[in-house]
Order: sequence, then C-alpha cells, then structure tokens
Amino acid sequence: MYPPLEVSSAVMNAAQSSYDLVLAQLRLKCIGLDADGRLIRLPCATPYEPYRVYIARHSGGFYVFFRADLSESVVERLLTLPTHVLFHNRALVREALSQDAPCEVVRDSRSYIYPAQGGVDDLPGVVRQPNNVCEVWVDGTKVCTAMSGRENDEAAEVWVLTDPEHRKKGYARMAVQAWAQRVRAQGKMVFYNHRYASNHSRRLAESLGFEWFMDDVGYL
Repeated sequence: MYPPLEVSSAVMNAAQSSYDLVLAQLRLKCIGLDADGRLIRLPCATPYEPYRVYIARHSGGFYVFFRADLSESVVERLLTLPTHVLFHNRALVREALSQDAPCEVVRDSRSYIYPAQGGVDDLPGVVRQPNNVCEVWVDGTKVCTAMSGRENDEAAEVWVLTDPEHRKKGYARMAVQAWAQRVRAQGKMVFYNHRYASNHSRRLAESLGFEWFMDDVGYL
C-alpha cells in the first residue's frame, strides 16, 4: 500500500532533516510539541485538532507522536508495537485508542517539498495577485487558482482549484509552479500535500519537481 521511496540529499540538507520538515508541516496546522514531545494545539486563527496518534514515514524510518492528553496506558500499549505496524495496521491502533474514546477519523496523506531554485520565472498566462495568489486566465475567464491553503512565517502549503471544464490541460501545473516560485522566493519552505490515494495530485507534484519527504497517518 505504501511503497518505499527515496528523497534527495539536496532536499534534506536544505531543511536540516526529515524531522524538521515533519514539525514544520505540523506547525502549519497549528500543531506543535510540548516539553515532553507530545502533540499540542498552537495558537492561530484556524487551528487543527492535534492527532491522538500521528505516524510519519520518511526515507529513514518512522516518527511517532502522541497527543498530550492521551492516557499513559494507551501510549504504553501502542509503544509495544513495531512502528511499521502502527503505520499500517489501522484496526489495531483504533482498537487501542478505543480504551480512551472511539477513534472517529483516520487521515492519510503524502507530502512533498519544493527544492531551492532560482528566481521567479515569467510564466505566460499566469496572473500573480496579492497574498501569494496565482491565477490562470483563458479568453477572459479564470480557469485555475493556486494559493496558500495554510501559511506562516516559515512555510506555506498550496491549495489549487481548476474549473471542471478546463482540467487536464496543464493549468494546475502552471498555477502551482508560479505559486511555488513566488513563495520560495520569500525564503519559505514550500509544501504540497494530498490524500495518499490521489494519483492525480501525485502526478502533479512530481511533474513540478516537488520532492517527496513523508507519508503520514493521523488518528483523531
């Protein structure tokens, strides 16, 4: 289900380590770590609920995090399992979490980072608006928009929407490329994240040169 992947050394060197990338992307969701390394909510306008259990698979293995209010008995039970089992065996993790409360939501995704490159290219057909919004217009009609779905002082993650009648024509690729170059030129890390099963989003990320750095599973 989750085949092994490799990530380039250049990308890892640019962001110190895969661990830094994982934490940076969590901070975009307003999730951080307390002094004990447990997941907590960070103050922001639209915070995510911290995952009760969060497992990130990177090129060198796995990182496992637990929410600060998860009972020690559940944590101890989960820590007896190999990390690859925590990542793959959702039924087992959900059963363990049910000791505290039912697990209502499981989210999985794949994440990429845009490598350091040069300046902002002039991309014909792309209109750059304020606040890191990039649009593609065709014959006076806006057909695609790429913008920051989440953004803070250190990083941003793209959100892209293409008009259904204009899909599969390369417009999303144009808009996301313009957005990524613009955000990267501001000195920020540039993330692309999608549901693991979305092959279309995977092809888009790879065609733009985004570098994979993790697959993750979060339990709420």
